[in-house]
Amino acid sequence: MKKVIRIKNNNVYIGSLKVDMKAIKNFAFIAGTAFVIISSASLIKKSADIVREPKTAGEDPITDGTLTQESASSKKTYEAEYVVQNCDTLSGIVASYQTDPNKMYGIIEKIADKNKLKSPNSLRAGETITLYGIPEEHLIDFGYTIDYTKTDPEYELEDLSNYIDEAITYAYITDDNAQQFADFEAKYSYASNIYAKYMEDKDELLFDSLIDQYRSLAQEISNLTGYDYSHSIKAHKISETKGLGL
Repeated sequence: MKKVIRIKNNNVYIGSLKVDMKAIKNFAFIAGTAFVIISSASLIKKSADIVREPKTAGEDPITDGTLTQESASSKKTYEAEYVVQNCDTLSGIVASYQTDPNKMYGIIEKIADKNKLKSPNSLRAGETITLYGIPEEHLIDFGYTIDYTKTDPEYELEDLSNYIDEAITYAYITDDNAQQFADFEAKYSYASNIYAKYMEDKDELLFDSLIDQYRSLAQEISNLTGYDYSHSIKAHKISETKGLGL
C-alpha cells in the first residue's frame, strides 16, 4: 500500500505520520554550522603544524638572499672621482664605461644627484665629481683599481673593517651558533683595539699582524653569515699611498 504524502500548514504528512519541517530545517542549520566550525578548527591546526623556516644566515632582510651591489641582475660596480675636462658632458663620460641605454639614464641621474649638480649639463672644467656604476674592467680608465697591491695596503684594512661591521648586521644568531658569534665578537673587539693603536702609531710591524687578523676575521664572519666580502670592496686610486710609503 502506497503512503500518501500531503503538505498542510508547512508540515508534511506521510500517511498518518506528521513531519515537522521547521524542526528539520533547524537541525540541518545546526549540523551545518557544526561542520563548518570543525572544519575550520582542523585547518587552523594544520596551519599551526607548519614550521616556517627562518631566513638562512646571510640572507638580505629585504631581498631574501639576493645580495648584489646595485640590483639582483647586475654585476658589482664601483665609484671613482673624476676631474672634469673641457667639453666633457655627463652623458659622454657615462657612455665611456656604460653602453646599456637602460642603465645609462639611471647612472646619469645618480651622478647628478649625488654631486648636487643643477642639471646633467652643468659641468665645469676642473671640478671633481664622483662617478658611479663603473664596471671593474673600466676602473683603469679613471686611474682606479681594486687590486690592493697597486694601491695603499691600508685601503685593504679599511675595507676589511667596513666589511666586518656590515656583515655583522646580517648575523642570524641561534642556539647552535651563539657561542661562535660570542667568540668572534671577543676576537673582533681585541683586533679593533689594536687597529686604534695602529692608527695612532703607524707601526709597520703592527700593521702586518693586524692585516692578518682582519683577513682571518673577515673569513670567519663570512662563514657565519654568508655575506661575501666582495660586496664591500671599494675601488682606490692606483699608486696612491697614505701611510706605509709603498
